[in-house]
Amino acid sequence: MVSKKIMVDFQAVSLKVDQKDIFYVNYVVQGYDGLGIVSTKDPVQGLLTITYSEGGREVMFDLIQALITEGVVKEVIEL
Repeated sequence: MVSKKIMVDFQAVSLKVDQKDIFYVNYVVQGYDGLGIVSTKDPVQGLLTITYSEGGREVMFDLIQALITEGVVKEVIEL
């Protein structure tokens, strides 16, 4: 049996949300079949980092744009 190694490139984006919306963002991202992993960097300031695979970049940024439109994401800090 030949083993194939699959390499996945991961990317991260940092966001600022209201503290009350941290759980909501995590819930939404996980609801997209594990599109990304949400890490809370500073819960008081609402700073999050979402790690996602390069293949999910377009969907991730469509989701972030929807959250911006909804008023949940206040700022995209770092790409």
